[in-house]
Amino acid sequence: MMTYVETLFPSPVPMQRRTFFQLVATTGVLLPFGACLPEPTVPAPLAQPLSLSAILDDDGLRHLGEQYRAHHPDEATIDRLAEHLLRDADGQPPTKDDPGQLATFLLHKIHRDYEAEHTVMLGGWVLSVTEARQCALFSLIA
Repeated sequence: MMTYVETLFPSPVPMQRRTFFQLVATTGVLLPFGACLPEPTVPAPLAQPLSLSAILDDDGLRHLGEQYRAHHPDEATIDRLAEHLLRDADGQPPTKDDPGQLATFLLHKIHRDYEAEHTVMLGGWVLSVTEARQCALFSLIA
């Protein structure tokens, strides 16, 4: 005779009580290790605004990045910022994964931002949106 629970949730594979407790214990032991997974890797040039790095220290870059993320909460994650940084005005990614090529890609993108007046004001600085996004990314990973 089936119990009320078995009629509502029929199990295709009967599970013994011992197996259930072993599964629960194993999950309880392994679950905290999920927080130890590595952070997503970001190519170094993405989070390093070269021209600003020559002027500001890490705290200054981090402060600008925090301001940008506060004003643009929809871009406040590593994935969203990297997605924006890795696309040009036409939505195309850089052609190679070479860090040197990526740095050149970003410098051209910054130059185009200034030409198109695609800028933001953060902490008294007028920055290209690309530079601001690089600072925001830096503030998340550094």
